[in-house]
Amino acid sequence: MTDQEMIEAIRLIVKEVVREEIEPVKNYERGTRVLIESKIEPQIRAVAEQHGEIIKKIETLSQRREASTALKGRVQVLENVAKNHTERIEMLEAKAQ
Repeated sequence: MTDQEMIEAIRLIVKEVVREEIEPVKNYERGTRVLIESKIEPQIRAVAEQHGEIIKKIETLSQRREASTALKGRVQVLENVAKNHTERIEMLEAKAQ
């Protein structure tokens, strides 16, 4: 056997050993990819969709809170005006008697 033939035989042996070692890794990688595509990605999508819905609800609640705060301020002003008017009416009625 010539040196060239020996080198070729060694190359083929190494190639076969590497193939045997890499095949389980490829199978594991395929299984992992299938798991990610079938289980994890749909769950991530569901979480993302729920996140969007939650954000919309929070924005709506925030807007309602702002509107409620504004209305409370206006009601307080109106209550003070009504109180002042009532006091003035009572004072004028007392003077009129």
